[in-house]
Amino acid sequence: MDKRIARYIVAVSFRSMAPLQQMLPLLKEHCTQEEYQVYSRAIATVIAEIGLELNNKVFASHPELKQEIEKDMEKYGRIL
Repeated sequence: MDKRIARYIVAVSFRSMAPLQQMLPLLKEHCTQEEYQVYSRAIATVIAEIGLELNNKVFASHPELKQEIEKDMEKYGRIL
């Protein structure tokens, strides 16, 4: 896979995970503890699957990309 496509896949997957993570405080505030546990586990499962099924495969093909993205996140707080 072309490195630019690989970077694009990771960027889109990160953007997909962000709104899922952002739901957690709202759910914690407005759901019962039991409801929150159910939804937070489901969200964690989805995020883990995105990481495993997309990002880990991309990083296996382009290990240098992982370091580049980590540097972007550290410096800019996002993938550029």
